Amino acid sequence: MNSIGAIAMQEVKKFKDYVVQLTTGDSFNQYETIQRIIKYTNNEFWECSDPNALFYQVSNNRRALYAKSIDMDTKNYYSIGVGKTNWYQAWILNVRFKKWARDERFALTLNDVSDDISTFGSTIWKKVILPDGTTSVQCCDLRNLYFDPTVKNIIDSPVCEMHYLTEMEIRNRFPKHATQIIENAQKGRDEEDNQAESHDDKYKIVERWGEFKKEEDKAAKYYHYIGTGTGDEDVEIVMDEIRINKKTGKPKDFPYFDFHGERVKGRWLGLGVVERLFDIQEQVNTLVNQNNEVNNIASLLLFRTQDPTTTGNILDAVENGQIISSEDMQEMAISNRFLQGFIAQLKILEQKADELCYITESISGETPPSGVPFRSMAMSSRGSVSTFDYIKSSAGEKMGYILQEEILPSLVKKWNREDVIEIAEDENDIRLYDRIKIDAAVEEYAIERAKAGYVVFEEDLQTLRDEKRHKLETTKRDETIGKNFFDFEYGIVMNPTGESVDKNAMNGAIDGAIAQMIASPAVVNTPLFQQKLENNNIPSFRLTLEEQQDIQETKKPGQPLPEAPQETLSSQAAV
Repeated sequence: MNSIGAIAMQEVKKFKDYVVQLTTGDSFNQYETIQRIIKYTNNEFWECSDPNALFYQVSNNRRALYAKSIDMDTKNYYSIGVGKTNWYQAWILNVRFKKWARDERFALTLNDVSDDISTFGSTIWKKVILPDGTTSVQCCDLRNLYFDPTVKNIIDSPVCEMHYLTEMEIRNRFPKHATQIIENAQKGRDEEDNQAESHDDKYKIVERWGEFKKEEDKAAKYYHYIGTGTGDEDVEIVMDEIRINKKTGKPKDFPYFDFHGERVKGRWLGLGVVERLFDIQEQVNTLVNQNNEVNNIASLLLFRTQDPTTTGNILDAVENGQIISSEDMQEMAISNRFLQGFIAQLKILEQKADELCYITESISGETPPSGVPFRSMAMSSRGSVSTFDYIKSSAGEKMGYILQEEILPSLVKKWNREDVIEIAEDENDIRLYDRIKIDAAVEEYAIERAKAGYVVFEEDLQTLRDEKRHKLETTKRDETIGKNFFDFEYGIVMNPTGESVDKNAMNGAIDGAIAQMIASPAVVNTPLFQQKLENNNIPSFRLTLEEQQDIQETKKPGQPLPEAPQETLSSQAAV
């Protein structure tokens, strides 16, 4: 019976050779497609016999614009309390979540997702356990993952992941098996097809998630395996049985989560920028190299003569200073007549590449051509933005679910053991925290004075507010919390298209709020008006008493109220 290491190597080989028949005459090999994408992004031909051929890059710049258009930021995600809970606890949880995102460089992980989706069409997160017991996520290298390329989701297939580790990394991660792993890898250097051989001075470790039947098992079970080598050289590092969710039939604790851009029926890998430009990349390379050959010919210095005594290459045959005797020798004029056609064809292919990648002038930053109607430009921009919003929503919803179900539980467990939370992430949190503390101090002071039988004057309250605000601004904002402070039901709310909201409508809401505040300052402090502000994503604490007074003082009598902004291309595009 084959060992699980041997089965993993068979699955890797099968993946490399697996040709998927999408339709009649249309086949697809995921391994070759990924390798070809990587070559193109590195300005290398997939197949070319001429070592001097020129590679004209058409995908990398569009890949960057595509990635920017679907990129999500940490501000698109925030935690909330679910059900009956103290809003202040939920707010503190969100403050702590944002600090975690900053400490873990979660924004870089989101950037990797955008870059991989734009490049390959799909990407994979892997859940990892950190030394402190919490969980985090990292993007996987698709070159090192092997599974059934026809499944819709990666969890539906056995998965093999190759790790290439140095000797120091092996000794740190697998101290009990390090010596045996390294010995087997060293043997593999001299043995052909030994799967334990090293790769660029690194040792190959295979990780597999999938079904396997041991000799003592009555039926196949789902195992998580980490090892190296095959047969007698097999070193089993981890061999854990994984429970199966009875409701879904899927393995629990499965660490891989896939995200896709535009899906293609019949295959797992989505359609990225580089692949959709495969044909255009070939045509452009052909044009560029044809033009290069014509230029080389046009650069030659040729002469013609009917004199039979003048033969050969006179530039090489004659000596320096020698005079050639010829009655009819003339230079032959050669020009690149292909140049204008080359420029026109190249422009057409560049425009087609932009269309295939949904790249418009508003996205690329180019000045639109003269004579193009404003409305058509705005509609084109909105079409591109809608496409990118769809991709962001599709990936963002799943990311929010993973954060809520796979990441936050371990983090909240750790945060419940903390004593102090630092409030220093962004201006909104700081201002809200300051307002809470100042209001609490004023309320406490007023109650104490009233109990003592003293009159509370507004001047004293204002002095207390100023003193408390000065103290908060000059000291560290630390909030003391109790044990199990976050023992409540929570969730993750995400707004993946937050950067592409209707800015015209948002600006109108802000202008309307300012106008109402100027016309009737008292309405600002009513709960109904503050709810209206929150519904339009305007924090109510932004309209403080001080700001109201400043606006009232700067407004001149008879001055008209702010008008809604006029329609512009940028607002129409909502980019």
